[in-house]
Amino acid sequence: MADDVVPVSACSTLSCHEMLSVDSPETSLLDLPPEVIRCVLVVSDLSMRDVSRVAQTCQKLNALVSDDCNDVWRILHRRRWPDANKLLWELSRDIDWQSECKRALHYVEVTKGLMEDVWPKVYMESEICYSHFAPFRKIMEEDKTAYYYIKNFLMGVIRDGNLGTNLTQKYQAKKVLRFVRQEYLTELWKIYKNLPEENQVLEVGVGYVSQWCQPLSDITPEYLAKPFDKIADHVLEHLKLANPNHPIFQTNPNERQKWGQENLPCDMWGALQCMEILTAMDKVLIGSLGFHGITYNYHHRENYLIDKVLSLQQGVPITLNVLIECIARRLGVRTEPWYRGHFVVMWKMYDKYYNRNLPSFPRNPDFPLVYLDAFNTGSLIRPENYMGNTGNGGCPGYRDQHLPKGRITRMEVIERLTAGIEVAGRMSMRNNGHSTYLRSALELMFVINPRNLTYILHLARLYMLYNISVSDLIDSVMSTMEELPSDLHKHAENILQMFKVYLPDTENKPLPAPQTRRKAPSVQFAVGMSMFHKQYNYSCVITGWDSKCLATDAWKQEMRVQCLTFKDNQPFYNVLVPDGTTRYAAQENLEPLTANHERNVFNQHPDVGRYFETYKNGYYIPNMLKLLEYPDDLEFCRRFYESEK
Repeated sequence: MADDVVPVSACSTLSCHEMLSVDSPETSLLDLPPEVIRCVLVVSDLSMRDVSRVAQTCQKLNALVSDDCNDVWRILHRRRWPDANKLLWELSRDIDWQSECKRALHYVEVTKGLMEDVWPKVYMESEICYSHFAPFRKIMEEDKTAYYYIKNFLMGVIRDGNLGTNLTQKYQAKKVLRFVRQEYLTELWKIYKNLPEENQVLEVGVGYVSQWCQPLSDITPEYLAKPFDKIADHVLEHLKLANPNHPIFQTNPNERQKWGQENLPCDMWGALQCMEILTAMDKVLIGSLGFHGITYNYHHRENYLIDKVLSLQQGVPITLNVLIECIARRLGVRTEPWYRGHFVVMWKMYDKYYNRNLPSFPRNPDFPLVYLDAFNTGSLIRPENYMGNTGNGGCPGYRDQHLPKGRITRMEVIERLTAGIEVAGRMSMRNNGHSTYLRSALELMFVINPRNLTYILHLARLYMLYNISVSDLIDSVMSTMEELPSDLHKHAENILQMFKVYLPDTENKPLPAPQTRRKAPSVQFAVGMSMFHKQYNYSCVITGWDSKCLATDAWKQEMRVQCLTFKDNQPFYNVLVPDGTTRYAAQENLEPLTANHERNVFNQHPDVGRYFETYKNGYYIPNMLKLLEYPDDLEFCRRFYESEK
């Protein structure tokens, strides 16, 4: 059945009232022809629930909606679940779309129920052990389309458009979405790694990396292809001014589109024509669009994510030179990744007339190749002039002594890209104490190369820090033992021994005992209040309090607690700061922010939803579990902020 079976455009300009506005006052929806009724049912103002309610009004409409509207239900399904709709449409044209909609809604309800069941188990975990999410894995294994329904629901929760409401469910949804997205990507990685190298498209691999690291966004191959195609079109515009007779302008657009989706076996043009394309690319990417290498804040995470590099027009050698490969491939020029002090791309000149009429590249059969390096000004570089041969230049902290100078595989590019993200994750954890980025990078490294003992060891240490099970890592080491060189056997045995003495507490952590204000009369502030730190000049929100400082002596000494007026014999508060840090602040350093104070805005800390349900009138309403922990604080907040009015 084609997409246009229901001619929506023929009726969509008329409202339902206009369709029914005829002379007879007794005219109803039932008097319209079935094809017109179907047009009414797919107008954008009607939801799936509205159509279901129409079916419940009478037997005739029930029969029409249930038996004679499969095309209507497919359009409704496509509107709400476009990814699943596309997959199902490719698999079969014979689908009962009303039943499929019911099945999708069933998965939505199952997801809600599982999130509610899991929440009390993970509330006390700063890094969630994914064994709690095992039911989601089972669902996705049994039904491949379930992933799309679960993902769509979770993203809908996160993107509901209301910044200060439904905070706890959004927090839960982000955690579950990270898990289900990475479970899905793990299967894609298995397929990608098993492809012959000539079929491993670098653009796809770096796209998977970006998607893995940004589970709250949709970074599909189609999403990435659009900016690449747009840049390629800019290059063609520039090339047309320089050489309108270039053979690429006689090429079928469908053929060029195919080049963007797979690796080229060879150049599509002679050497001179390839050099013209590469020269035009250089002028457009570096000159017109301003792509450049970044040395300041080099190890920032965004410099390693290809979608961010495309939008920010800056990056590190790997991402910038992947960009060159992606554009050159779309224009019929084959380039390959090389390592020359850092990552570049290489193009060989095979044409028997190569270098003709190019004075900067005189004939020299000893050097039938050039390098392209967008990190270092983007110039086309002869091998003897390349900084990688001299030992000078390069990138900050980026030389890899283990990689020989020469061609490298696409998987080596991706592994090194992920290693850069790991460094960025460690720096982020050092700055704000959050391990999400680091954990994500280490788990990706493990998925890409589950037999690398170094990756396993780094990930194991992180898991042990957060009391996460290492069973998958044990299985990986055990399966690797027989294939390891003899000199690595001892290393593997030491790792297994470390795992044996590590016994994670898999039982659910009990919720903290309730803290009542009656037992702590010195506590002046409450959980949920928006505060300002007078000494360090930051705003924050209180998530918990102690009637006196419970930190270690070492922390007290480092933070000079004894220099405070009331020293450690005063209430201390756990607070979330918008920069992503969690701090422990003395009562004498804090002052409340009024509801209308310019600093009292919604706190963007990623853990706000872990503790609070709503931000309203300048303070935060705790969720049910936080209310159990501090049962008196909500009423205190209400009285405090109501007294300001």
